[in-house]
Formats: sequence, structure tokens, C-alpha cells
Amino acid sequence: MVINSLDGINFVAIVGLIASALAFELGFIPPSELVGVPTVAYQLIVFAITFGLAILPIIIYVLRKPHWRTINDKERLFHLKYFLWFRKCFEFLYKNLNGPLLSKIQR
Repeated sequence: MVINSLDGINFVAIVGLIASALAFELGFIPPSELVGVPTVAYQLIVFAITFGLAILPIIIYVLRKPHWRTINDKERLFHLKYFLWFRKCFEFLYKNLNGPLLSKIQR
């Protein structure tokens, strides 16, 4: 069996994606040392910070100056395909890991 370099890159990317999704999911579970703060408040704070950090590059991208735009239409379509592929991966992970993972942790 011959393994090329793209197989290794894809493997590392998928492992990183799964690890990031699990870390993101576990980040919403409050630490046991945090006393006096309701779980919902902790989760809302974590979500707000995550959303704020995630939306900032998108805002900068949308408001970029015209001379910053270097991607032609073919490259833009290529990036859109990968964005949609990653979105499908995250939806799959959310559907399959969210329920079972949380039910195991909350027991």
C-alpha cells in the first residue's frame, strides 16, 4: 500500500478537526471550582466570547478595502466548496457527538 503526502495531511486535518470540536464541546462544561455561577450563565459567557472572536475576522473580511481583494471568481468558488464541506463536517459532529457526549458527561 502506497501512502502519499495528501493522505497524511488529510489524516492530520481530520484529527485536528475532531480534537477541536471535542475541545469546543467540553469548553461549555463549567469547572467544578466555579461556585456560585449558574451553568447557563457560564455557557452564555463562553458562547458570547467565542462568537465575538469568531465574528471579528468575518467583519474585517466584509469591510475590507477594494484593493485588498486578490481572489478571482474561480478561487472564490474553490474556497466556498471547502467552506461548505467543513460546515457539513461540523453539522455531522454536532449531531453525532452532542447528544451522546453530553449524556455521558452529565451522568
